[in-house]
Amino acid sequence: MLEHGDILVLLHERDHVRLQDLVYVAAGSNVAINDHQLCPVLVIDGRGHLLGRLAAIVSKQVLLGHKVVVVRCEGINISGNFYRNKLKYLAFLRKRMNTNPSRGPYHFRAPSRIFWRTVRGMLPHKTKRGQAALERLKVFDGIPPPYDKRKRVVVPAALKIVRLKPTRKFALLGRLAHEVGWKYQAITATLEERRKEKARMFYNKKKVQIKLTKQAEKNVENKIAKYTDVLKQLPDSLICIGKSIETTIIQISAAMQK
Repeated sequence: MLEHGDILVLLHERDHVRLQDLVYVAAGSNVAINDHQLCPVLVIDGRGHLLGRLAAIVSKQVLLGHKVVVVRCEGINISGNFYRNKLKYLAFLRKRMNTNPSRGPYHFRAPSRIFWRTVRGMLPHKTKRGQAALERLKVFDGIPPPYDKRKRVVVPAALKIVRLKPTRKFALLGRLAHEVGWKYQAITATLEERRKEKARMFYNKKKVQIKLTKQAEKNVENKIAKYTDVLKQLPDSLICIGKSIETTIIQISAAMQK
């Protein structure tokens, strides 16, 4: 459940939609904000997305000049039977320069690099414009710092649960990468478990803190009523300042009660 102040980002499937035209909806209010400054770097959680659809939307956004970070690439899905996708990738591994294989093509094994190469195929990467767009994209296996503490979003137009029929088979990019030579599946899984445990501890602590804050507000509600009435009469430009003052008064009152 979204708390007040959380930001929900809706990405459209249509190519001509720019990032600053996407709607940022403040949960718990009716205010819609179209300010690109609120999200200068878009962090997308790749888990549960379809490879091609996500790559198409990401490639368009980086071409439009926006910085995009895709994390948890090992959780990306590919439509179709796993064995069929593995045969296709093994056939791709056989594609090489006959006289000097070191000249390419290069076959990436990490899920993040497989996704990166998919995006590259949708960009004019041999031009200056395409190279600049590719530099605006970052991809990661797992969720490394500092993105583990950033708000992550999904792309509804590329989600497997939205776009793929429930009866259709699909393959996991992490498993495919592991079976064609990726060596770090176990390490990534271990690091992800540590991150999730830290996040769980932080969330439990946050819930207790929110509960105590609400109780403190309730305890001093009558004492700060006159201050609250004054703050309500302030113009909109001073609302933020008023909220910070109110929070400070609550904290001081709660500290005095201890």
